[in-house]
Amino acid sequence: MNAGSACPPLVTLEPFGSLLGNHPNNMTLFQKSLGTALCLLSFFGPLAAQSPNYGNNPEAGHTLSLNGIELYFEVYGKGEPLFLLHGNGGSIASSAWKIEHFQEQYQVIVVDSRAHGNSTDDTSVPLTYRQMAEDIAVLMDRLELDSANIWGQSDGGILGLLLAIEHPEKVRRLATFGANIYPGKQAVFDEIDDWVTDSLTHLEPGHTQRLFG
Repeated sequence: MNAGSACPPLVTLEPFGSLLGNHPNNMTLFQKSLGTALCLLSFFGPLAAQSPNYGNNPEAGHTLSLNGIELYFEVYGKGEPLFLLHGNGGSIASSAWKIEHFQEQYQVIVVDSRAHGNSTDDTSVPLTYRQMAEDIAVLMDRLELDSANIWGQSDGGILGLLLAIEHPEKVRRLATFGANIYPGKQAVFDEIDDWVTDSLTHLEPGHTQRLFG
């Protein structure tokens, strides 16, 4: 089905009549809902099938041996280099929508951090943020990139901050969120800590346990 075609005629499914009480309004509502769902699936299904398998795309994927590991990354688009760095437990796949957006304007280099996704780990050395940031710095050298834009989320944001601190000449622009350099309360403003504490104390009974228990 192409984008310009109409949705197929609705078909009444009699077995569902008993569930809906055989009320005409109920059946009409069900038919409309089903029709909308089928229409959306027929339109978006082919689009989803055409999307690259981000994180396991052989046409865009590369692996380099560096710092004692095999670092996996994928490259999309053309333009200024932009590194997308994921958070803890994430991978290239978690950056799919960002790849789709930024590849229209940048050369997007999206990386599986060591011990994540398709990248390996060197268990003979500690797994640290500085080591992970150094992996990105070495990758930039191997790709012959003097500098690049960095977009980092959570742990990826920490890597971006460390890159800017340790290798400022390599960072053109940095966008980071959900990151910190120091652990503990000193990582945030006191006002934020007070706001979180106040919010938790006003939750309904049992809700805190459901969230954090």
